[in-house]
Amino acid sequence: MRKQFLGVLLVVALITIGCGAEHPTERPFNYPPAKWVSDVPDISFIVSEEKYAEWVYPPTDDYILDGELNVGGKTTGLEVFFNGGNQVYFYDKEKSSQPGIRGIDKYDYVLIEGDCTFGPEELIVEVNEKTDKVFDGKYEIITFDRIPDELEGNW
Repeated sequence: MRKQFLGVLLVVALITIGCGAEHPTERPFNYPPAKWVSDVPDISFIVSEEKYAEWVYPPTDDYILDGELNVGGKTTGLEVFFNGGNQVYFYDKEKSSQPGIRGIDKYDYVLIEGDCTFGPEELIVEVNEKTDKVFDGKYEIITFDRIPDELEGNW
């Protein structure tokens, strides 16, 4: 009887934990097309109609969003990748999009990475200061606001 009770208790605990888990597909590209913008620092990326329509879970290395980073008057093109967990990677587009650069090889070209808190209108990135190649740990948190496609025109 005691073993049955513990078994039922375990099943209930697992169900409860599973129900509270973050939905694995709640990412910026799960919302209608938009530009996601951070004012400080000046970083943005775009979820186009095409990317919005082709989203699948788990994401693949081919599911990259276009973005840009502006620092000191210099603009750097970005490739933005959200993994299947809660991490985001901002790659130097010029270097990481070269033919033959795939998967783990791209990691050499990560400029910023961090853990995300996702929402329909806001994305909060807790920057990994150890791997921050742009700001040297100046920003612990980067907040992006969603600007819907219809407000800014088609990207």
